Amino acid sequence: MNYRKLETGLAWFSLVGAFIHFALETLYHFEFGQFLPLLIVDYIAVALLVYAAVLSLRVKPSSASGMLAGAWGFAACLAYIAFFVFLQQYLQGQGPLFMVVVLGAALFAAFVAFLISLRLVRATMKSNHRL
Repeated sequence: MNYRKLETGLAWFSLVGAFIHFALETLYHFEFGQFLPLLIVDYIAVALLVYAAVLSLRVKPSSASGMLAGAWGFAACLAYIAFFVFLQQYLQGQGPLFMVVVLGAALFAAFVAFLISLRLVRATMKSNHRL
């Protein structure tokens, strides 16, 4: 398997995901408002994804899979919390189903990306060990 090619794809996916996260989070903030620390932590996730992705694309043919794993792990944890907060609100009749669906998709994508990044870290560790 060509792990470098997979990492490059994940890096580009990270940039797209970061852009979508930034745009939707900013739109949500202006439309509904939220406690500022909750917005800032999402912007930290966006910054980590962008930094890891750009680093990964720049260090070719080397790897920045560990940075991608850290960024996606952080993003996955945020998605997990957000999904279940909105699910609880929906189940109590206080929130829209649309947000649960959007956050469910984000949670799924973040966990898949996190698992892929962990696989890349493992592959990088194995290839470095053989040197």
